[in-house]
Amino acid sequence: MGNPDEVLAWTRSRVATRLGIQYPIIQGPLGGLSSQRLTAAVSNFGGLGSFGAHGLSPGRSGMWSQSCGR
Repeated sequence: MGNPDEVLAWTRSRVATRLGIQYPIIQGPLGGLSSQRLTAAVSNFGGLGSFGAHGLSPGRSGMWSQSCGR
């Protein structure tokens, strides 16, 4: 399979370092197909989770973001 340093080399990237995430994996917002659970899971496992809140009111998006907390 290869040298362990080579296998994990993909995790070392400028984007991951700048965003402060472990893995350079960014979940697309998916415009309503995503959920709090998916967003939290991606974030909790070291990626950048995101949620498409374009259809939510400001109050509802605030409630949603609080329910996604780590």
